Amino acid sequence: MKNLLLIALLLSYSHFINCQTIDDSYVEFTLTSDAPSHLPERITSLNNVKFGTIDTGIDSLILTFGTYPKDGLKMCFAYLKNGESRANHVISYLKTDENPDFLMFDVEIDIIPYIKMVSFKVLHDTSTAKFYYTWLNGNETQKNMVILDVKNPIMLNKPMPYFKIEKMNKAEISSDELLGGWTVINWWATSCGPCIQEMPGLNKLVSKYQTNKKIRFIAIADDERGRWERFLEKKKFDYEQTLSNDATTAIFGDSYPKNIIISPDGIVKYYSEGGFEEMYWEIDKALIEQLTKK
Repeated sequence: MKNLLLIALLLSYSHFINCQTIDDSYVEFTLTSDAPSHLPERITSLNNVKFGTIDTGIDSLILTFGTYPKDGLKMCFAYLKNGESRANHVISYLKTDENPDFLMFDVEIDIIPYIKMVSFKVLHDTSTAKFYYTWLNGNETQKNMVILDVKNPIMLNKPMPYFKIEKMNKAEISSDELLGGWTVINWWATSCGPCIQEMPGLNKLVSKYQTNKKIRFIAIADDERGRWERFLEKKKFDYEQTLSNDATTAIFGDSYPKNIIISPDGIVKYYSEGGFEEMYWEIDKALIEQLTKK
């Protein structure tokens, strides 16, 4: 009798936890192995890939789930079917939710690059293998999509906001000092897995352009100084290393990595969020395009 009572309590508790995670604002969607016609190259690096589609009424939102071969962790790649900008693509690992049976993926994706966006959350119930999504409006979940303004101080083809950073020797650099040459910025943190994955490729960029004195590669870490210094003692990262501060973090935000190209006159010419091993190809392509413009 006691065992039956214990089982009943455990089932009730499990149901209670699930109810806390899944409410009426969540919509179940199914996955298929059939690949969409328009498939970004990055997806080919994932294993066991499956696809789901959410109709936004503006464009089809494709969700791609797979495992990253090097660590076996589950990833989600979200992109707009007809979106050509990097702002229309988001990739991230699935993270553990408050309920340990669930993996989650919070997404902010631009429907008009750097101007309008939608925000939503995906939940994967590992106990049932089901997937759910809900639209986000701030901290509220809801069934209907809400188009939000992109709130980002760093805007494509707009002046880069003024900022200051600190070098290893604690000397300061201001963004004004970067004017007159091209600047390639990597915004990162020591706790960020995708940041670390893209570092070998970023080192290749530095090597490629080492004779071009008009290009400066600067990494800005959003981190505690001691942890940052210890990390760089063990990990090769050939960008010029600097450290953020509260004011600079308010500009760059608390998501990593971000890669930015700033023109000699201080205009943002390239902006991307998210990192992966081949990220340097996209940065190099954008840099070549800017350098060869007449």
